[in-house]
Parts: sequence; structure tokens; C-alpha cells
Amino acid sequence: MARPANVDLCPSRTPSADREGAFHEAHRRDDGREPRDRPRRRQAHPAPVAGRALLVVTRGSSGAQLAAELATGGRTVSHVSADLGSLDSVRSAATEIRDRLDRGDLPPLRGFVGNAGIQYTNALTETPDGFESTFTVNVLANHLFVRLLQDRFTAPARIVITASDTHFGDFKHNMGMVPGPAWKSPDLLARTGAFPEPDTVVAGRTAYSTSKLAAIYLVHEYARRLPAGIDAVAYNPGFVPAPASPATPTPSPGSRCGASCR
Repeated sequence: MARPANVDLCPSRTPSADREGAFHEAHRRDDGREPRDRPRRRQAHPAPVAGRALLVVTRGSSGAQLAAELATGGRTVSHVSADLGSLDSVRSAATEIRDRLDRGDLPPLRGFVGNAGIQYTNALTETPDGFESTFTVNVLANHLFVRLLQDRFTAPARIVITASDTHFGDFKHNMGMVPGPAWKSPDLLARTGAFPEPDTVVAGRTAYSTSKLAAIYLVHEYARRLPAGIDAVAYNPGFVPAPASPATPTPSPGSRCGASCR
């Protein structure tokens, strides 16, 4: 098999561990329209996905199985282990990826898809680093990956961060299921107890919608600050059901979504 010309990086979490699933490979909404919230610094058009290698970042021992499932149609898929709830783990994974790129074990890095996400039933869950878990997984982990790998991207390249309708904060977009975001300084949002009654489900869902607003702001800053040839995209899948997890409450009968919604 010919060696792939480029590699795309996709940090992910398994459905059993979080609410958003393991992998999402799409750049358009189901209705064919362009996703909302996709600022671009400059036009950059990476080559088609066909012929590329995919590197998946997974937690625990799930990497090999996920890589095998994705390696269809002649695609080359490999994996690196990391817990996105630990910034030390993210740093270690980024170091491993840099080393593999430097050794030539991976082709040039031309894509990053930050699709992993999590929602807790409170705003008090803390990571080993001392940060609030929702903000860590949904915002800080992706940002740390991008910063640590920024000098390894080969233009034209694209960074895609999964956003959410919940960041709008109105009934039209979230059907009243998730409170709107409550924006504060990122220094406060990164710590537990940033919202009123932080031990409640409402606070946990507010932490989620606020983290998705933070992702929008983050992509706007990427679009302004990243070097020429690196495209920054916030991909909004719209209002879709997502798998249940220990971090999300069991829905009541008749709930519009099977577990929770983006």
C-alpha cells in the first residue's frame, strides 16, 4: 500500500465515557448547507480525505479497536492514547505525535478535528490538574493540542472544532433542554463552582453550553492569529441526539432526545 501523503488528527472519547461519541467525519450539515460559525482567516483548501492517514487520540485501550473500525476502504488509521480530562496526558500525547512526525513515522500533519465533548450533571467535577472537567475536555484539551502542534501543521491545513446549538441560548436552538451560556472570564470558567448552585444538573448543563460558546470564541481567535494556510472552522452539527453516558442523566419518558443533545 502506498504511504499516505498527509495525516489528520482526531482526538476522541468513547461513547461509554462521554456524550458525543468517538468520531465525526463531516464538514456539512445533514441538509447539505454549510455549517454555521465557521470564520476563516484565509482561504485554504486541503486535499480530499481520500489517500490521507488518520491518527485518532483515544482514552484507555479503545484505540486499537477504533482504529480497526475506521480503517476501511484502504484508509491508514493509527492511534495515540490520552485522557482529555488530564492536560498532562494531552501534553504527553502531543509529544508522542511530534516525535512520530519528526521521525517520519507519520506523513505531514494537515488536519485536526476536535470532536470530543462531555457534559456532567454538576459544575463541580474537577480534573487531576484542578480545572473544571467540562471546560477542560470541551475547550482546554483541544486548545492545548493545537498550541503544542501548531508548528507541525503543513499548509494547507484545517482545524475543525465541534460546536453546538446550545451556545445560542434560546428555545429555537435547544428546545428548552439546556440553559443558555453564562459567559465569564475563562479563568473563572476553568474552575469548579463558576455557576450558581454548582451541584445541580442546571449548573452542569450551563457549564456545557458555556464551554461551547468558548469553543466559538476560540475558533474566531484561531482565524485571526494562526499562520497563513491554516483554516479554522467551528462545525455545528445542529440539534442531534447523542449517546448516553455516566456523565449525563437518564432521560425521562417522552424526552425529545435519547440522552442529551448538542
